Amino acid sequence: MNKILENKDYNYNLYQFDYILKNKQHFIKDAELAQERFLYNFPSMSSTKMYRYYNFFSLTAGSISYSVLFRHIKDVVRDYCNHDEPLWLQSWINFHKSNQLLDWHQHSDSTFHGYVCIEPKDSTTIFSNYTVKNAIGQIYIGPSYVPHKVTSNTDFDDIRITLGFDIFDSMSMNTMYDNYGAVDINIGMIPL
Repeated sequence: MNKILENKDYNYNLYQFDYILKNKQHFIKDAELAQERFLYNFPSMSSTKMYRYYNFFSLTAGSISYSVLFRHIKDVVRDYCNHDEPLWLQSWINFHKSNQLLDWHQHSDSTFHGYVCIEPKDSTTIFSNYTVKNAIGQIYIGPSYVPHKVTSNTDFDDIRITLGFDIFDSMSMNTMYDNYGAVDINIGMIPL
């Protein structure tokens, strides 16, 4: 695991996973297939807006690259959390053109939020108190409640690909039950 930044002031970490950089074309190809699988199940829907109703890693069944990434994310999450208590992961794909980048939002239901840069283009994630320049293979994890948005320094014609993920502990799961009920939860959540 290659931790490149541990920011104690704002409580976030950055990791570099060079396996993505070395296998970038496999990751892009498998992400494109995952997006097709998503659209097959949710025609005309946004894979970002539907984040609460599927798990990205289920869409990558058969992908060695994403299997390796999933195992690495588990290590990153446990390193960041620094405990062995039960956790659950929901994850989704952000598959965006330059005019579809995310505006200000936060992930207040979960305990932690993170993202993985597969093909981030020339983009920056702006948080309320800090910024992160995105790079291929970079994994960010931090508190969920921090507002953030994505900007691009240049327009691009093809697709920016990142994976978003939220981590829930027992307390945030109980809060989600209170907010949505015990039935309306992401049935694609995966225990870590």
